[in-house]
Amino acid sequence: MLRAKFTDRAFSVIQAILKENPDDYASIKESLLDHFHGDENADLYLKKFNKTKRKPGEKIVDYAHRLQEIFKRAYPMGYGKKSFTVILIQKFIEG
Repeated sequence: MLRAKFTDRAFSVIQAILKENPDDYASIKESLLDHFHGDENADLYLKKFNKTKRKPGEKIVDYAHRLQEIFKRAYPMGYGKKSFTVILIQKFIEG
């Protein structure tokens, strides 16, 4: 029944996702959004990364972790570890 509602591509994607996390709605939703709207999400996170500043009173460690998480979503395909580190350090220094 569900098969009739999906294109072949969408059905194969949902099967693969359900095989990994059959009972976790949040993971299923995130995987579907990443697969079908990954570029849009990456663009949004890139804008967010570029605008991110350290919040008043925010611990350095918390700011660094927040930057790292946003970076991972802005660049889902990643950069080499060296590039990743350089970009994060540069942004961290900017504040």
